[in-house]
Amino acid sequence: MDGGKFPIVRPKAAAVVIAALLLSVSTLGQTKFKVLYSFKGGTDAAAPTAAPIFDASGNLYGTAGGGTSYGTVYKLTRHPDDSWTETILHRWNGFGETIWGGLVSDSHGNMYGTAVGLYGPLFELIPDTGHVKQYALPDGGSDAALLIDATGRLFGPGAAGCCGGIFGLTRTAEGWKQEIVYTFQAGAEGFRPVGTLARDAKTNLYGATQSGGIYPPMCGSGGDGCGTIYQLTRGADGKWKEHILHRFAQFENDGELPMAGLVMDSQGSLYGTTFQGGAYQTGTLFKLTRGSNGQWRETVLFDFPKNEDGGGPIAPMVFDRAGNLYGTTVGGGTQASYGVVFKLSPGSGRKWVYSVLHRFSGPDGGHPYAGVTLDGKGNLYGTTFWGGKYLYGVVYEITP
Repeated sequence: MDGGKFPIVRPKAAAVVIAALLLSVSTLGQTKFKVLYSFKGGTDAAAPTAAPIFDASGNLYGTAGGGTSYGTVYKLTRHPDDSWTETILHRWNGFGETIWGGLVSDSHGNMYGTAVGLYGPLFELIPDTGHVKQYALPDGGSDAALLIDATGRLFGPGAAGCCGGIFGLTRTAEGWKQEIVYTFQAGAEGFRPVGTLARDAKTNLYGATQSGGIYPPMCGSGGDGCGTIYQLTRGADGKWKEHILHRFAQFENDGELPMAGLVMDSQGSLYGTTFQGGAYQTGTLFKLTRGSNGQWRETVLFDFPKNEDGGGPIAPMVFDRAGNLYGTTVGGGTQASYGVVFKLSPGSGRKWVYSVLHRFSGPDGGHPYAGVTLDGKGNLYGTTFWGGKYLYGVVYEITP
């Protein structure tokens, strides 16, 4: 189907507003792909699940497993000849310090991340020195990259209570203070929060829950619902209140099991992915738009229809300056289903165009659990959990 176009015909669904006829175009020949580094395992990093981020000098920093068995922070230094050298900045070797989420940077260039597990620490990385400082978190860390607001406060989903919660981190003279912003309850209001949070200009928080909603019994384990999209609003009393923006419904073909975070555009609309569901049961890309009445409306932008176009997205998408979205799927692409990197572009007449930028084949990586990071020129950088020269994953670059 390379170079071909086909319309996607979807069943009618009351809970889904279909605003566009979508086109899928494979564009492998229009991009340049390069493996920057293959992880070796052992004392080296291994099996990254998050995309790296840049410092002011154009070097890449990221988190991965390996080192011992608990996780690492690594740096890739760019050289004038466009080669890269890896340095392990920190290795964890204690109980409850497994790294899944990525890094986020503040206005000074300092980087932050957390580990999951018992007392999973917050860690702070100073790129100029490569030094990593750790702070114990009594309620544990997050398996997603943190959100940082304009004041430098950090937010993330965690394991508070039986059903998960959202925590906030505020810097104090003694270090960092952790508080539980919101605790989820099982049922229709959603639970098991996942992915990096989004934030609007009014400081409201937006995220996804993997479970819950009003459409049991077949989604998730034990029939606990297909997941939700929620908003957290802080009241004058300082307490946060949850508002459900959308409940995914198995029989409405609007997606199931959102596993990634959300991204917000300049108009305040939200974009995300579901791991399963949709017209072909292999995941969706969706948009949520606030109406004039304050109600939110979901539009499915893309259903993954065939293996060669990818399937099972679990990582958040990112925008470029032109309004294009980029992301990954953990499966599909080739017959062996090693995953793809994709682009979703807004077109005329409220149509969107889906393009496959790269299909992983094993030696170049496989199973990208992470999304991508863009540099100032629009080049994409990401990681794969598996594959590469040593089968422990890679860091890659794509020039569109």
